[in-house]
Amino acid sequence: MNKTLKIAIPIIVVVLIIISIYVVDRGYSIYESICDNTKTINNKMIEKLTKTKSINVKEWMSNNSLTTIYDEKIIEEIISIFSSGTKVCGVTTSEGAHYSFEMIDSDGNRIDSVDFFFAGRIQFKSNRTNYFADAYSLKKILEQALGSKFYNIIDETESCDEALELIYEDDDYQYYFPCMQSDTVFIKFTTEQIKMTLKEAIEGNYIEFEEIYEKYHTNFSFYKKAKR
Repeated sequence: MNKTLKIAIPIIVVVLIIISIYVVDRGYSIYESICDNTKTINNKMIEKLTKTKSINVKEWMSNNSLTTIYDEKIIEEIISIFSSGTKVCGVTTSEGAHYSFEMIDSDGNRIDSVDFFFAGRIQFKSNRTNYFADAYSLKKILEQALGSKFYNIIDETESCDEALELIYEDDDYQYYFPCMQSDTVFIKFTTEQIKMTLKEAIEGNYIEFEEIYEKYHTNFSFYKKAKR
């Protein structure tokens, strides 16, 4: 390879990089100028959605059916939330959807499916368009339909005294933390953005202990003791 070519190759590479950056940036700018983030879904789509007679709620990852909504008022509310969503412009977040709303007509045919992301984004599967919707209202509807609240368990325990601590008891059993950690294990209800200790939530009937035990008994090594 001659000396001139050795000098030219790095220059060409740099020029190509600069051109590619300009093209991407320019293309994005054009897209942004075209995309109207105040735009809602079109009337044709709304008209299709109004034919919905039932909504099959599915878990997004597994596609398992969780429940079916038949209540006309709730269906109307969901369609209203979808219809008032504003278009997402630019790069969307990469978080996975949590639930899908499968809109079904009176003949049992699917009108469309709408993926719901807890950050507030919805995506229509028919055309892959994204909109920002009222996430709070959709979560409340889902909580009612599924009969369960959305929450995260937060363990802030760094160290704790080695002694069993009673957290719950029923007619047959007592359940204990393996150490003194009732003040450092929290539950955050994500719809309402309320955080409290897990023990407070159980004692205040915000959440059923059986649900917590089923999901998290291995995480916290709950000690289960039969009553005599």
